[in-house]
Amino acid sequence: MAFVKKYDLGDPKDVKKLNKLLNLIGVSIEQGLLGLYVLVETSRYERYTRRRAGRRTVQTQDVRQKVFTLKSENKSIRETAGATGISVGTVSNILKDYEEEEETDQLRLF
Repeated sequence: MAFVKKYDLGDPKDVKKLNKLLNLIGVSIEQGLLGLYVLVETSRYERYTRRRAGRRTVQTQDVRQKVFTLKSENKSIRETAGATGISVGTVSNILKDYEEEEETDQLRLF
């Protein structure tokens, strides 16, 4: 059973508690000359309420390094996804940060 809390908009302490909860999503209750009004920061509200379907993948530094290593070995995205156990889309997102080493005329010792 869900717990329901009732807030009295006539009580300044309840309004303060409610604003603390709603501030995360960009909504606040303000006192104006004619009474209370609701202020909505649309950009933050839309960002919070946007649908986020699917399971989130945790991209650890080890996984990212393995993806970069397989890319440097000229493995395809599908082969990389199979070897690391993550989806093709996640591999693609990780590879957006990948930068090939530039060829220089400097000699290497290793």
